[in-house]
Amino acid sequence: MSTQEQGRLAAERFRCEHALGTAPIGDLIELIEKTTECDVAIVDAPDEEHGLTMTDSQRGVTFMAVATTQHPMRQRSTLAHELSHLLHHDLAIDLPDPQNGMRPAPERLADAFARHLLVPLPAVEQARPRNGVSWELDDLSDLVRSYLASPAMVAIQLSIARHISQERKREWMGVRTPELATRFGWRTYYDSLSQQSQKARPPRRLLERAIEGYRLGVVKPQILATLQRNPLSTVLSELKSAGITPVAVEPTWQEAGDAPLHEVDLDELDALLGDSPE
Repeated sequence: MSTQEQGRLAAERFRCEHALGTAPIGDLIELIEKTTECDVAIVDAPDEEHGLTMTDSQRGVTFMAVATTQHPMRQRSTLAHELSHLLHHDLAIDLPDPQNGMRPAPERLADAFARHLLVPLPAVEQARPRNGVSWELDDLSDLVRSYLASPAMVAIQLSIARHISQERKREWMGVRTPELATRFGWRTYYDSLSQQSQKARPPRRLLERAIEGYRLGVVKPQILATLQRNPLSTVLSELKSAGITPVAVEPTWQEAGDAPLHEVDLDELDALLGDSPE
């Protein structure tokens, strides 16, 4: 079985197991954290970096980090790609085969998985163009906007579904999402997605624990501000409006005479200091 077929079957199985049907996936980060034990973070990284998934074998903790970017569809593709690595337990770093220059099989599998997860083939097969006859650029725009996937990814699925020719597929794979958004009236929506994908985002469970620590008085608000990449004043205001305030802890005082007495054997210390009577 080819890696493309493996990726398709794995994506369809994942959608089935989690009752996703063929509908577009909204918050992909939430889905990954909910369906796996993985903590997901969006972090600042160089432009050439996209995503990485790591597992601490000693603690059994898995962490996924994906780069901030002004390209929201790329970020979603990277998240789905890393989810494939996680599900298929192929987190080792592979380099291209020097013999044929192909990307490693796990990478090709992850690409196929991401494409079928984000743009399920059954949904594309059942889709119909606006004019009811031929697929045009406005139809590509509709699918890109609905499934929040790149034009290239959607074009490949349309080709597999035999809706468009190979020539049309190659043409549409060169189309950029901002161009579609501008031409077909959803640029404001795209810009909001872009702004969101450029923001760092800590793992939800980590932030939840930190907020609980703040409530219990053991975590400083500066830590929450650092995690959320927000000004301290903003974080404090949000916590206050949510009714989250540190628990007042009254110290328990005790009279010196009430303190328990403990006998301490100083013989070893005396011997060490040369004060032993012997």
